[in-house]
Amino acid sequence: MAITLEARHSSVTREPLEIGRFLDQLERRIHFLSDIAENVCRRAQSPGTEVLRFTEYTRCRDRASECWAFAIIIDRRLQDYDGLDRGKLLERFNRLSVDIWAILLRASLTFLTALSNEPHLPLGSREIFLREIRTLHDTHRLLSKPRYAKLLDEAAHKSRKKAAKILSEIIARAPSLLDFGT
Repeated sequence: MAITLEARHSSVTREPLEIGRFLDQLERRIHFLSDIAENVCRRAQSPGTEVLRFTEYTRCRDRASECWAFAIIIDRRLQDYDGLDRGKLLERFNRLSVDIWAILLRASLTFLTALSNEPHLPLGSREIFLREIRTLHDTHRLLSKPRYAKLLDEAAHKSRKKAAKILSEIIARAPSLLDFGT
C-alpha cells in the first residue's frame, strides 16, 4: 500500500513538470512553424516561385498538423490534471493554441491570395482550395470563442475578419467556384 501511495504522490508532483516540458516543446515547434509561415509569405510575393511556394505551404501545413497532434496530447494531459496550477498551465496552452491558429490563418490567407493571382492554377489547386475553405471555417469558428478571442492580437483579429469575409464570398459563389457536378 505504501508503494502505491508513494507512486501516486510521485506521479502527482511530476505531472505539472511534464506538462510544462510539453508546453515548452510545443512552443519551440510553433516558432519553427512561424518561420516556415514567414517563408510562405515571402515566397507569395516573389514572381515565378509557384512550385517553391506550393512546397513551402505544404511544409507549413504539415508542421501545423504536427503541432496540433502534440497539442491534442497536451490537452488530454491537462484534462486529467487537477492540480492548483492547472489554470496557469491551461492559460499557456490556450495562448499556444491561438498562436498555431493565427500562424496557420496568416499562411493560408497569403497562399490563397497568391493562388488567386495566378493566371493558371497548378494541378491540385481545387483540392487545396477545398482544404483551405475548411481551414478558414475552422479557424474563424474557433477563434470566435470567448476562450480564445480575448487572446488574439490586433493582426490576428484582422486576419480572422478577413477570413470570415473570404469565407462568406466563397460560400456565396460556391457552386460556380467548386463545380460540384464533375
